Amino acid sequence: MAAIAHELDPNRRVNHFSRQMHAYDEWRQALLSTLSDTRQWLDQHKLSSAELDLRIYENCESLKSDKLTIAFAAEFSRGKSELINAIFFADYQRRLLPSDVGRTTMCTTELFYDHVLGSTYIQLLPIETRRQDLSIEEYTHNRDYWHIIDLDIDSPDQMADALQEVVKVKTVSIDEAKSLGLPIEDDCINNGTIEIPVWRHARISFPHPLLKQGLAILDTPGLNALGTEPELTVSMLPKAEAVLFVLAADTGVTRSDLEMWREHIAGYRKNGCDGLIAALNKIDTLWDEMKSPAQIAKAIASQRKATAHALGIDESRVLPVSAQKALLAKVKQDQALLEASQITELEDYLANKILPSKQRIVWQKIVNDTGSILDDVAGAKHTQINYLTSQQQQMHALSHKNTELSNQVAQKIQTTKENYHSCTTYSETSKTKLNHQAKLVRDTINLEAIDYTVARTRKEMSSALTTIGLRQQIGVFFDSVRDTMQVGANQSDQMVEDFEAVYKRMKKDYGFPDIKLKPLNMVKHRTHLDKLYLQGTQWRDSTDLTMTEQSLVIKKFFISMVSHVRGLFYNAREDIDKWTQESLRPITMHVDEMRQNMERHIEIFSKISDSRTSMRDKLSCLEEKQSAAEKMVDELLKLKTRLTEADPSVGS
Repeated sequence: MAAIAHELDPNRRVNHFSRQMHAYDEWRQALLSTLSDTRQWLDQHKLSSAELDLRIYENCESLKSDKLTIAFAAEFSRGKSELINAIFFADYQRRLLPSDVGRTTMCTTELFYDHVLGSTYIQLLPIETRRQDLSIEEYTHNRDYWHIIDLDIDSPDQMADALQEVVKVKTVSIDEAKSLGLPIEDDCINNGTIEIPVWRHARISFPHPLLKQGLAILDTPGLNALGTEPELTVSMLPKAEAVLFVLAADTGVTRSDLEMWREHIAGYRKNGCDGLIAALNKIDTLWDEMKSPAQIAKAIASQRKATAHALGIDESRVLPVSAQKALLAKVKQDQALLEASQITELEDYLANKILPSKQRIVWQKIVNDTGSILDDVAGAKHTQINYLTSQQQQMHALSHKNTELSNQVAQKIQTTKENYHSCTTYSETSKTKLNHQAKLVRDTINLEAIDYTVARTRKEMSSALTTIGLRQQIGVFFDSVRDTMQVGANQSDQMVEDFEAVYKRMKKDYGFPDIKLKPLNMVKHRTHLDKLYLQGTQWRDSTDLTMTEQSLVIKKFFISMVSHVRGLFYNAREDIDKWTQESLRPITMHVDEMRQNMERHIEIFSKISDSRTSMRDKLSCLEEKQSAAEKMVDELLKLKTRLTEADPSVGS
């Protein structure tokens, strides 16, 4: 397709996705400011505690380190790396990632910015680590395992040379490749040797504005890599907010494309349909100067429709693009070529669908955590205001020197004492019972119990003499952990009922504010475990299990599945601990507020004299305290409003 070069529209020089990422970063900074103000306000009014301060601090750190991960998956020679360069790094006027003809992505590559170290580097994990029983995630916590190359951002040539390290290969014997659990393809064998990647995994920290604003990119190799690194399918891809499955318009959906899609991509998305996109790349191969623009558009539309049908997805999620022409257009500032490449549709999809979804999840977490703290503090302040109002009414009555009323107030003080002591006794008894119930749940999903099951399964699998025996042990393992999770879920349901009963009694007898108990979502852990079970079952029944050496089967299974199951139980236990602390906090705060109000009540009425001046002074003191409490409630409401008004769906 011939195109006359025109200077790029200034509004498109920074694409829509880049602008939205910048807006997202500003939104995060505003939210961080609100959290910081909340933390400072609680400390200033002596309403904070070690637990509350830690909770808000953790929310701040989570918000700072949070990333929007976009994963790219494709078979070889689909133009995946070129598409990454075109969307995100065209402003460097050159290719950041190697993107030549043929196979360029040899190992899974993560691109991000390391805010903790604040440095630019490449970390490379040797392929030999495949012999160990550690997952890639576990390796990331120890830099000693990695080969590290510092990047000089002021030297494009040094960066280009360093990035070429990612695609390095070496020649090894067939036995060596087999010992690493790598696939052996007959057409790749040369005199009893085969080329394999030098590196297993690469992590690149780079100070690109988008990466510094929270974008992270996961660039995966082809079908064989996904098959030999199950952690990609089990953990890394599902954690991404979006997966772009890149296809080539000139070949359509090939058999290997379809196999990769069905086995490793389509079944493991967590964010619904919007998070899974097919990029139909290389549409420039359909450009033909002998055809009219309408005929070319029709050919592209036909290929788009056929691709959607083959993948079983809606046509709106198949986005045609020419990555190579898009990159060229951005470098040369050619508006016509940029429009012909159709990359703006893909960029807009990421900006309008994927980013807002991520933003909503982040906001919801902050509102649930910090918003609940503000609600609990406001509830305690409302309790104080009610007490102060009651005390003022009693003071007005006493100001008339009514002996009978004085006796009534004295009786009221005695009743307040009795009510407080009764509430204290009930709350302490209830908290002991509730903590015991929470301990039962924690003990059920105890990591030590999971580790015992893992060790037992490993031993049984190692002694299994047949493939049938291996498959049986895989089934036994998942049956065991699913039963354990179900028991824990049943216990947690009972714990929630017990908490609800305590809240109801506290409200009825002790003026507990009308606070709704937050839901305890154990369903998500059970659902996730069921998905892992399905994956384990599919893998157990696959031909891959029959064809692979037994020791590699055990290693592959444990690295990809068991470590993920363990992480799932760890997260479930963390959720139980967090929910228990959050649910006990309003009870503790209410009892403490009752104690303070009782002490103020006793102090005022035990020292009161017959003097009208003294009465007025005491009333004035109560009014000032009530006014201060009401002001605090207003300030808490303003902080809560700042959180709720940050809702990204408002005005979208």
